[in-house]
Amino acid sequence: MNRLKELRKEKKLTQKELADKINVSKITVLRWENGERQIKPDKAQQLADFFGVSVGYLLGYSEYNNSQELIKKIHGDNSPDIAWKISGIVSMLGEKTLDNIREVYGDRAYLALINLIGELSFHDTESETICKFLALDTDFKEIVQEVTAKLFDKQAR
Repeated sequence: MNRLKELRKEKKLTQKELADKINVSKITVLRWENGERQIKPDKAQQLADFFGVSVGYLLGYSEYNNSQELIKKIHGDNSPDIAWKISGIVSMLGEKTLDNIREVYGDRAYLALINLIGELSFHDTESETICKFLALDTDFKEIVQEVTAKLFDKQAR
């Protein structure tokens, strides 16, 4: 769930006041806050800028309310090259997914994955699919592996 209502209340704004500031209707703000509608990317950026937070934080994908905190967390002691790769992957998948991959596979495999994906384009469908697969629970991975094997066998015939 997004943090729009929480951020709006921190600024002591009504839904109408916020709606007027970003040129949308009060009903739109209400639906965003209730999760009835998704916030479109351009409006999410506008809202994030208005509240002084990252888009990821606004949308509930990040626990860090600004980019600097996230950058410090992901970059840590990593070299600039690794930090750049991690930033790209975080923007593609979100930090929670990346944290899950690190937790499940450990630091060594995590860094190997970062290097591998960093060699690929961040807009590459295959690299995104690999990351999403790695973030799945074991039961779902087994299902995907079975389906993939069957499809490959059919294609090979």
